[in-house]
Amino acid sequence: MTSVFNKTPKTHPKKAVLSGATGGVGHALVPLLIAEGYHVGLIGRNPQKLEALHAQFPEQTSLFLQDLAEKEAASRLVTAITSQWGHISLLINNAGTITPGPAETLTAEEHDRQINVNFTTPLQLTQAFLPHIAPKGKILFINSIGGIMPLKGSAAYSATKFGLRGYALSLAQEMQARQIRVSSIFPGAIDTDMLFKEAQEGGTPLNFLAAPLTPEQVALLVLKALRQGKLEYYIPTLDGIGARLALSFPALVPPLMPFLEYWGKRGMKKYMRKMRTIRPPQA
Repeated sequence: MTSVFNKTPKTHPKKAVLSGATGGVGHALVPLLIAEGYHVGLIGRNPQKLEALHAQFPEQTSLFLQDLAEKEAASRLVTAITSQWGHISLLINNAGTITPGPAETLTAEEHDRQINVNFTTPLQLTQAFLPHIAPKGKILFINSIGGIMPLKGSAAYSATKFGLRGYALSLAQEMQARQIRVSSIFPGAIDTDMLFKEAQEGGTPLNFLAAPLTPEQVALLVLKALRQGKLEYYIPTLDGIGARLALSFPALVPPLMPFLEYWGKRGMKKYMRKMRTIRPPQA
């Protein structure tokens, strides 16, 4: 069930909808969007985190409580938001989830949740919002390097991100006539709770070929994308180049993987040592 915590006048000139608002990147994005003049609709599934975020910006945000893995989540959200706001200026599909592990070991629930949150719901949200996006509005997808680089041990996750890229590229062509810009961000690993959980559960060591990004770094790139409107942005730049080369020559990936995993595991060990000093084991 969608819960609405507060409303914003339909007359506000710039309204943004942000899924995954309480995660690392979403949380970092909110003040940047507000500084750009947006009233921000925050979508999340944790009421305590949503309320805490709203408390920081009580006049500039509205809250929409929804687990995006639930059936009919997208239609409920769009109905709740557009009935209050009418049109929106910006949609940012940011919510994501991952359950690492070999494809044959994932439960049906783990498999389906990744597909629903990472792929199905962003498509459904976007499609449902399209009639309500103002002319010259913007649609932005927070994707992943995993959307152009195959990730052993995260096949379902990688598949959702590959699919999301194809959807965004196709949608961008359809939206040209309406002058609605569609952009995608492809970050490497981001230093968030989700990355720490993934590392603990045996996630890909390729996340640690370079030091994880901060959410603030990714948020600043999102801001750049909103201002420029190009199709795709990659961070770090070298990761983006390497991943696109791998996509162009997929036969090169298997022989290179042992070398990449070796260096990634070294980086992962360094990351975990650092995190254990920050988050010591619970007694």
